[in-house]
Amino acid sequence: MKWIKEKFKSDRPLTREEEDILIPLAKKGNRSAKEKILRANMRFVIQVANNYSNNSLTQEELINEGAMGLWNSIGYYDPSRGVRFITYAVWWIKASITRAISEKGSLVRLPLNQQLQLKKAKKVCQGGGELSPDMRQLDAVMSRPASPLDETFCDHGTAPADHETEKDLMKRFLRKILNKLPHKEREVIKNLNGIDTDYARSVREESKLINVSRERVRQLRDQALRRIRDMNYDGHLSAELN
Repeated sequence: MKWIKEKFKSDRPLTREEEDILIPLAKKGNRSAKEKILRANMRFVIQVANNYSNNSLTQEELINEGAMGLWNSIGYYDPSRGVRFITYAVWWIKASITRAISEKGSLVRLPLNQQLQLKKAKKVCQGGGELSPDMRQLDAVMSRPASPLDETFCDHGTAPADHETEKDLMKRFLRKILNKLPHKEREVIKNLNGIDTDYARSVREESKLINVSRERVRQLRDQALRRIRDMNYDGHLSAELN
């Protein structure tokens, strides 16, 4: 692990001006430009990989998977949306890592303490709050892991406008994913997590609202989360970012 960190120690993050030059070249197939982007962002890959503890993959394997996600994200990144490249690429890094973990050992089979660690929500630099328990399951697949990466965005002076753009992108992205769910499953997920509602309902409250048993509510919730995980592992989740 130490040698990996040392290997990329001298590679500093790219400035916005450097991204503006290198990314168009990389998207046109310039391998040298693509490799420069990869090396400049490998420290972020390492930081994300450090948040995934899984016996079936070594730390080096997690980093390699994250690097592949970073590499693939370059071709789909659209700088005209106003979001910094690494903010966008993090979704691809996570998707690649979680897919690799799922193939060697499903996330749901991890020990409980590791599941909770994977599902832990992290406040973004300029705000945010505690997610409900069900939303933490969604977070394990969709949202950003607790990581020094968030602090790095702040340390490098990311403009407030970038955070607002990212927040809007996340909301739009979440709605796109939820809209792919069957109506009942979508409404259960939204109500249990307080999405577009005044507060997050309990399973008991939701069962009374839609007039089904609590067990049925849990079934609908679990079915929805499985569908979301399948979207991620099939690559659809990443494609939604494009």
